[in-house]
Amino acid sequence: MTLKPKTLAQAFWSFAAENDSAEAARACVALQSFAALMAASAEVRDFFNHPQISLAEKEQWMEVALKTLEAPAAVKPFLRLLIQKGLLKQLPVVAIFLQAIKNEALGIASVHVDSAEPLTSAERDQLKADLRSAWKAREVELEETVRPDLLGGAVFRIDGVVFNDSLKAKLSKVKQAIVL
Repeated sequence: MTLKPKTLAQAFWSFAAENDSAEAARACVALQSFAALMAASAEVRDFFNHPQISLAEKEQWMEVALKTLEAPAAVKPFLRLLIQKGLLKQLPVVAIFLQAIKNEALGIASVHVDSAEPLTSAERDQLKADLRSAWKAREVELEETVRPDLLGGAVFRIDGVVFNDSLKAKLSKVKQAIVL
């Protein structure tokens, strides 16, 4: 039976959050950092996927990496299990599901904003306050991208939901209305 990344993420969060959700959040960040290392380096992926490299060598390298990341104790047995079961290649996808699980458990709204111009500090603060209120979130994680092609306004992606309030989208709707 192959375990799906979402199931693995749920299992990790349940295990890590057993005693302390703040510690689970730290474990989540460490696991995501390890996943980012795997995703960014073909050399690291090849090392962990190589059939002639022993489990002991892989676990030894993993321990060094986790020490560098100052990872909480919950991360080590989970990664060891993934290595032993040959599931480590699923870690980048597990990390994506884990972020969503962590955000839901801790009341965090994850927001990506594409805007025609950089947001000012005041706009950023107001947006976070509005989103905390609208999404009943304790915290808002805001990621921004400047896209001059939007002409004005912004596109918001909030926990997988897209709101397109860009001038480009509005002009496109006007164009469609005129053509019809």
